[in-house]
Amino acid sequence: MADMDLIEGAILVLLLGGIGYGVVLSRRLDRLSRALVEFGPALAAFSAAVDRSEQSVHDLRAQSARIETVAANANRSVDATDSPARPAPADDREILINSLMEIVRGRRRGC
Repeated sequence: MADMDLIEGAILVLLLGGIGYGVVLSRRLDRLSRALVEFGPALAAFSAAVDRSEQSVHDLRAQSARIETVAANANRSVDATDSPARPAPADDREILINSLMEIVRGRRRGC
């Protein structure tokens, strides 16, 4: 009988230890899920900021390509006429500057 009581006691101790560990683990998981719910808006804001920055980089690359195209066209026209170098027409420069300013303003408004 003493052996049975010892085995039953060991099983009871192990069972209580397992139940205790389950309770501790459950509390930790509850705290983690509450923290994730609180973190959700910050994560959404960060994701939106990343999307805006990616769009700004794309817009700036497109504007850079346009500027390079205008500069290349201006160089070709200067080379073709063999006249002294002259700046690009004011209209093209104004359009490019206004486009860049719109991008910068849009980026500042979004922040």
